[in-house]
Amino acid sequence: PENNFVGRDSLIQKMREWSTSATHNTLLLLKGKAGIGKTAVLSHFIDSSHTSNIVAVKGKFDQSATARSGFSAVTEILSHLFSLC
Repeated sequence: PENNFVGRDSLIQKMREWSTSATHNTLLLLKGKAGIGKTAVLSHFIDSSHTSNIVAVKGKFDQSATARSGFSAVTEILSHLFSLC
């Protein structure tokens, strides 16, 4: 439950409102510094959602990679999305 996410109740509530009010395909983007819990919040939201209309994909930016692979997160996300088609 939300009490595991101190200070995140407001964010999770906004995510719930977003998921129930969307009338067509929309995108929710979580961004922030590394290690602040974006993945944990998203996982909690997906696990506690009572809707089947959410497709969650994630991509991780590899800071140690060369500049040429700077789009690794975008490539990873697109790969996940295309595999669902």
